Amino acid sequence: MHRLFSKKDINDNENSKTIKDKLNKYSLSRSLQKNINMLKKEILTHDDTVIYRKLKNNDESIEFCLVFIDGMTNREVINQNIIWTLMNKEFDCKDRHLISYIREQVVVADDIQETDDISKILDSMLYGDSILFVDGYNK
Repeated sequence: MHRLFSKKDINDNENSKTIKDKLNKYSLSRSLQKNINMLKKEILTHDDTVIYRKLKNNDESIEFCLVFIDGMTNREVINQNIIWTLMNKEFDCKDRHLISYIREQVVVADDIQETDDISKILDSMLYGDSILFVDGYNK
């Protein structure tokens, strides 16, 4: 198992600035596949603890990817409160409000944050949070 960054690296004051500076060159794309490739091939290379779970809603109109670190999240909670809900929900909202709709009406979780900052995304993953990417959105 290889990791590009660890919790200690990101939170260590001396290393933190250097790592965060390196991460500044990355930005999220509206393409789900580009975001997955960026994480897999450029940032979290050779890290077999990171799980990438691609899924679509019930009419296959929206594609998602849930990213989390195996062993740091509760898979049962993820399966019941996020994956099952996303796959079985009928989305009846306008495209520009999809992220807000998912955050407010679909995903059952106590703390949902929206960001396009790669450093914050990685920090959250290292603390056991799951990251949800939606095709067509860069947040």
